[in-house]
Amino acid sequence: YVHCKEVNNPDNAQLLYDQALEIFIRIQDKKGQMNTLSGIGKLKCAFGDLKSSLSNYEKSLNLAREIGDKDGEAKILSYFGQLNRKF
Repeated sequence: YVHCKEVNNPDNAQLLYDQALEIFIRIQDKKGQMNTLSGIGKLKCAFGDLKSSLSNYEKSLNLAREIGDKDGEAKILSYFGQLNRKF
């Protein structure tokens, strides 16, 4: 994933994330869904949409816990920490 601060076209980035998420849902790849939702959360945070960022992080965290991905869970919790600094 590209760091959000490097994204010059957030609308295109969102479109690509949405397409990826649709595919991960279709093929039932929960880790892919988790990572994509985290990426959307980062994108939203970088462009000031903190409520949407929080929502995507929550969905991502729920998936991490559902699949038992402790590394993913820890990363997402750290994203919550970064988000809380902005509130």
